Amino acid sequence: MDQTPPPAPQPIDLEKRVGQFVKLRDLKAELVERHKAELAPFNDAMEALKAEIAAGMDTLNVDSVKTSCGTASFTSKDSASVSDMDAFWAYVVTTGQFELLDKKANVTAVRAHIDNPANNGTPPPGVNYSVFRDVGVRRKTGT
Repeated sequence: MDQTPPPAPQPIDLEKRVGQFVKLRDLKAELVERHKAELAPFNDAMEALKAEIAAGMDTLNVDSVKTSCGTASFTSKDSASVSDMDAFWAYVVTTGQFELLDKKANVTAVRAHIDNPANNGTPPPGVNYSVFRDVGVRRKTGT
């Protein structure tokens, strides 16, 4: 039986790897920008066609139209943002319409709760807290 110990792991050349990462990130950013520029005429043309299709559907007073090439239809996406939190909160509390709120934990407040020594590093009851660990790389300034 061979009792030879496995070879020691080679040290990682962090200088080299960070440099490679920065270079790849730059190349990726250039590619994204080039693709944005290459796609712009297509996106512009598609937006213009959507406007014409919408105008045609409005003229016909229809929400959808089926053609031999495909079907066009209006879609909608609702959005609600708070412009005056004090007024909104007063309304919710006064009327008891708490269904107007989304229920979710505030990450910043939960982290502060965990960091408070009185809470022994634990999140509030019923809250799962986790931290995703990633590696960030910044460019050396001046290059």
